[in-house]
Amino acid sequence: MLQAKQKNIYFETKVDDILPEYLSLDGVRIRQVLLNVTGNAIKFTKKGYVNVHVGVSQTKGKLNAFDLEIVVADSGEGISKKDQSLIFSAFSQSEDIFNKNYGGTGLGLSITKQIVELMNGKLTLESELGKGSVFTISLPALKVVDVKKHKNGEAKLSANVAERKGGVVIPRKIAQLDLAIIPEEIKSEFKRKFSKNFAEVNQSKSVDKILEFSGQIREFSKKSNCEELKKVSQVLKSACENFEIENIEIVLSIIKRVLNE
Repeated sequence: MLQAKQKNIYFETKVDDILPEYLSLDGVRIRQVLLNVTGNAIKFTKKGYVNVHVGVSQTKGKLNAFDLEIVVADSGEGISKKDQSLIFSAFSQSEDIFNKNYGGTGLGLSITKQIVELMNGKLTLESELGKGSVFTISLPALKVVDVKKHKNGEAKLSANVAERKGGVVIPRKIAQLDLAIIPEEIKSEFKRKFSKNFAEVNQSKSVDKILEFSGQIREFSKKSNCEELKKVSQVLKSACENFEIENIEIVLSIIKRVLNE
């Protein structure tokens, strides 16, 4: 990954030879999970390595299904035993390491864990302070898909996978948001009404609270007759309902810029 290269970190991926070409799973969600877990590993690794291993084993008692295991290991700061019990909560951080050295991870592991569980999987952690971390994503009993049996099958399988070329691609629905056109009087009232609430919601890192916040923005947009804020509330609501981590972060950053102007 580009970030690893910029930090001069050794980044390696290894995939088991027996991995089937196509497995039935949510391509968008697994991509979000991988981007977030590997991104955190690189972020908290000052030197050394980040390794990603994709392994599979045939599901017991099922000829046409595999258990998928993705292991992300790093030589970073590591996480103390005490903080490991908090790391997946929404979202308590390690005061000694994360806040002091990096200022937090933003939205991340709490939502990532929820996404994995929505796919009937598990996200686990093994770590020791000063000795790196190992995150394991386990997805059981994934069916093997034979695309030859489906007309345009390959296109259908890849239809839900977001393309990312030359860096991060912002979805069109977000890129089209233009809060600069909001009238100053509406913007001022928006700041007065939402600055404190936004800080609390952003700190909580709770999808439920962010979803509730999107509803408050929607109600404000109706009263102020502001179409652009209505679009913001709709995009944020959709991102929360679909656990789109990156989109949530992007929209929150857009709102934060407006509130800080």
